[in-house]
Amino acid sequence: LSFAFVNLKPLLPGRVLVSPRRRVVRLTQLTDAEAADLFVTAKRVACTLERVYSASGLTVPLQDSFDAGQSVPHVHIHLLPRHPADLDHEGGPDAIYDHLEGEDGDPRRFLAERTRKRPR
Repeated sequence: LSFAFVNLKPLLPGRVLVSPRRRVVRLTQLTDAEAADLFVTAKRVACTLERVYSASGLTVPLQDSFDAGQSVPHVHIHLLPRHPADLDHEGGPDAIYDHLEGEDGDPRRFLAERTRKRPR
């Protein structure tokens, strides 16, 4: 009932999206079985992402409508592997989004800089 796929331009390494096969815009439009499968699939993929990317946690957003920030009119869950240093840099836990905006939004550079600053 659900499937997972990798975004061609991921915000962070390892970003995966999970979506129901039936195209609906809102979470509330899914049947109970579809909603359950969506979240069970997300959980399974999350376990794999944590292992493969040595992640200590995940950011798991679901924007449920255009007004909630949904840019593609189809329910989907984002899974973004996170690490302790993601919260240790200047600007707080969401500073990476500032670096992703605008002309110098280069997540690879940001992550490389963050890794260099990480205390050993």
